[in-house]
Amino acid sequence: MSLTKSWDVNKILHDLRSCSYQINDTRNDGFTAWTFKKELYDVLFLAEDLLEKSPKFGNYEDKLLKEREQNKLLNKLKQ
Repeated sequence: MSLTKSWDVNKILHDLRSCSYQINDTRNDGFTAWTFKKELYDVLFLAEDLLEKSPKFGNYEDKLLKEREQNKLLNKLKQ
């Protein structure tokens, strides 16, 4: 089976970071910032829906999610 991938994860991550920059840019008014934040929510909601419909990949997925939670906790403690 061949893999057909028509997207670039690094580009997606870059675009999401750019969106976050626009949300937090103090030169943008609330209407503009909210427009960007709503789009970020749209991406989040779609990603959540797609993940809920996808199969679970056992230990690999559990390990990834556990590491994510640990990193979030460590970052909060550093602040």
